[in-house]
Formats: sequence, structure tokens, C-alpha cells
Amino acid sequence: MKRFRFGGLLVAAALVVAAPVSAQSSAYYMQQRGMNERFRLDIGGFFQKFETTLTQDASQFNIAADGYWRFGPHGRLDFSYRGWNRTNTHTLTRDITFGDTTYHVGATLDSQLRVSLAELYYSYSFVNNGDVELGLGLGLSTYLTKAELDGVGTISGGTGGGTASRSVEGRSLVAPIPSIKGYFVYTLYPRVFLSAAAKGITATINGYHASMQDYRGGLDWVFTQHFGAGAKYQYVKIDFSYAGSNGDLGFSYKYQGPLVYLIVAF
Repeated sequence: MKRFRFGGLLVAAALVVAAPVSAQSSAYYMQQRGMNERFRLDIGGFFQKFETTLTQDASQFNIAADGYWRFGPHGRLDFSYRGWNRTNTHTLTRDITFGDTTYHVGATLDSQLRVSLAELYYSYSFVNNGDVELGLGLGLSTYLTKAELDGVGTISGGTGGGTASRSVEGRSLVAPIPSIKGYFVYTLYPRVFLSAAAKGITATINGYHASMQDYRGGLDWVFTQHFGAGAKYQYVKIDFSYAGSNGDLGFSYKYQGPLVYLIVAF
């Protein structure tokens, strides 16, 4: 009985001591971070320079959204969306083959590339104390790509066979790429944060080959409990191919440039 009472007293004492420590920790987190968010959404756009297998364009503004939903101080669900549309006109200096069609030297090509990127990751912050947040994530980056070529000139092959003066070819590809990521947030000053993240993978599974590199880093400023703003620089390089019974499909592109966004947190 004495041992039970003594153990009970120890538990009670631990709870009494832990309560103010936990409260102080929460208060310190709020003081440093400026928010104790359950949900965060960054809405803005990116000014990226693209290089693809079809086009090479100057920087354009595109919509971007990133965010997360926290289960607690450590676990969270990260999500992201990007969407862009690229067009270009080019006179060929060498033969190229797209699908079943070969476009010969001198042909004029109008190309269009539409890409949507949807990402979903489960992340775990091993450290999250107001001063530093450090964690790893595992999830899926899915690229929905649609490319179309409208060519005028000497063109061979295609559905009609033989030689033609014009041809329109289109291809669509959905590329789910599983990946691992790491992220880091450091409080430079109360409400001002330095952040960096990287994710990537190189793998070949059942005829699918994927290689992805994604690096980003920048600054966030939380000026109220629910609102803030940020800017980052992002570099992404993607190679994806599939060797199947109906032929090979794939794409390769790289983009880099700044992102600016409004932060909304609750």
C-alpha cells in the first residue's frame, strides 16, 4: 500500500511539474512562430524558366499552392499543386520523331505542353519546438502531361502513312512518382523563418523509369497570427519514361525560378 501511495505521489508530482512546462513550451512556440497552426495554405505563383523536350520558353507566371494539415506537433499531411501551359513555334534544323510521325528538316512546328502536378506526402517532424522544425516525408508526386505538335512541311508516317504536308499529333501521360523528402525551418527572428526542402528519387519499376530532383529555399514572414507572406527559389528536374507493349512514352524537363505567395494559417 505504501509503495502504491508513493508511486501515486510521484505521478501526481510529475503532472504538476509537467503542466507549467508544457504551457511554457506552447507559449514559447507561439511567441517564436507567431502561430500555432493546424492548417496552413500558401497561395501564389512562380516565375519559372522552362526547358522541356518540346519547348524552351522565357519565364511566365503560373499558379502554385502548397500547404499542410497537422495531426499534432509532429505528424502532418503535406499537399501541393502546380499547373502550367507552354506553347512555341519552331522551324526544325533536324528530323524529330513524335509518336508515329517524323517531322523533317524545314518543317514548322507549333507545340503545346500542358502539365499539372499534384503532390501528397505524409511528413513527420522529429523536431518542432518553435526555434527549429526538422523532418522527413514520404509520398507521391503525380505529373499529368499532355503534349501536342501541329506541323507544316515534309512529314512522314502518322496514321495515314506515306508523306504529308501537315500533321497533328498528341500524347498524354500520367506519371506517378513516389519520392522521399526532407525539410527544415529555422526561426531567424520571431515571426521570420528561413526554410529549405529537398525531395527526389531515381528508380525503375515494371518498365517505368523516374528521376526527380526538387530543391527549394527561402524566407517567410508571419505578420499576424493567421496571415503572412513568403518568397522562395525552386529548382526542379524531371525525367520519366515508360517502355510498354504499345511503344515508349516519356518526358523530360527542367524549370527553375522564384515563387511568391500569401500564407494563410489557422
